[in-house]
Amino acid sequence: MKFRHITYVMSAIAVFQIAAPVHAGSDNTLVILQESTAGAFGNTLTVDQSQAFGSTIAGNEQGTAPAVQSGFGNNATVTLEGEGANVVLLQSNPAIDGTAADVNSANLSGGALTSILVNQNGIGNFGDVDVFGVGASGTLVQNGNGNWGSVDVLGNGVSGSLNQNGNDNELGIQVSGSAGTSVTYIQNGNGLTAATLPQVYSNGGTVTITQTTN
Repeated sequence: MKFRHITYVMSAIAVFQIAAPVHAGSDNTLVILQESTAGAFGNTLTVDQSQAFGSTIAGNEQGTAPAVQSGFGNNATVTLEGEGANVVLLQSNPAIDGTAADVNSANLSGGALTSILVNQNGIGNFGDVDVFGVGASGTLVQNGNGNWGSVDVLGNGVSGSLNQNGNDNELGIQVSGSAGTSVTYIQNGNGLTAATLPQVYSNGGTVTITQTTN
């Protein structure tokens, strides 16, 4: 079975742990906690670890806490390849009821020995994180409502991070370069965007960009 699709509507908390050999890959682990109010849209998680080995999807980097989808209609799709990919997924939506436009949604993909962290706290946020390169990492944090964010990281030992604090912000970043490259983009405010897609290449340097509304 290539895909595992989990949809639950619950008034209580449940924890599910799935360990290999579930898919073609081996020693893959999924620890997920889904909590929503009865009668509301349930939370949905779609996972493909079929081409992965020793990968983990959880709520912290150590894999000791469950990934969390809490609230109304959170949705995430995770696709992992290669050995030792690590995903931290945290989605929290305070709404009890609403429409499809209010849900948090995330698409995540990672290669061998990559790390991905996504934390969505609000309603109507969308995130896309793609990370490929040994030791590469990508982070997306959205605190607010109606944010759209994309993080694309390519290269061994390269890291990229996008923090969106506010409402209706829109940005995608592309990060590549030599090992040690670290790029952080921070949006503080509402309705922030960029005229062009930021593309950052570095020979192992650290870059921090902050965008703020008055």
